[in-house]
Amino acid sequence: MNRMARTSRRDFLKAGAAVSGGLVVGFYLPRGGRFAAADAAGGDPSQPFTPNAFLRIDPDDTITVLVGKSEMGQGVYTSLPMLIAEELEADWRKIRVAAAPVEAAYNHTAWGMQMTGGSSSIWSSYDQLRKAGATARMMLVEAAARTWQVSPADCIAAGGFVIHEASGRRLAFGQGCARWWGGGEGRCRGQRWRCGGQERGGCRNRCRQRAPNGGDCRRL
Repeated sequence: MNRMARTSRRDFLKAGAAVSGGLVVGFYLPRGGRFAAADAAGGDPSQPFTPNAFLRIDPDDTITVLVGKSEMGQGVYTSLPMLIAEELEADWRKIRVAAAPVEAAYNHTAWGMQMTGGSSSIWSSYDQLRKAGATARMMLVEAAARTWQVSPADCIAAGGFVIHEASGRRLAFGQGCARWWGGGEGRCRGQRWRCGGQERGGCRNRCRQRAPNGGDCRRL
């Protein structure tokens, strides 16, 4: 009789992601304050661009934010993606939300485990997610500048595009697919918010009990 091969949880998650066609491999290095990502696209512009563990940008300009907190009606599937969208200068209408896998990258920044509670989701993720969005924005701006052979200082990001102000040329985030990156961390912008009051992630449905919440779970 053959023995069943032992499979670790990490290997199981990786295999499941590969089968579903959306493998995103990313990690956060808290000591260096740097985000790093292993891009599963392998340089293929038809594949998603994954600048870090918290977001991926598809060629159709859809931006998926991976949230490591549980949505229980408190609105984290709206508020946390907003932090990334603001710094990324993304088109909020193209933001999608997905639950993050069980990985250390999504651990609570103060308490060291993947958890939701204590009214801590915003303050614990605030700097982390803003820097994730800012770094991805810098990557996209640098990639577009290299494509146009201009200085990144002459380019801005706005509404889901990188724009060369002098010539008016623009490149959508999904087309940019930043493959060149010299490293470093993006600088967060001042507090000028654009996404406030715009819902994502079905918070209203949860508050109105039209979507399952944690309290709907029953012991079998």
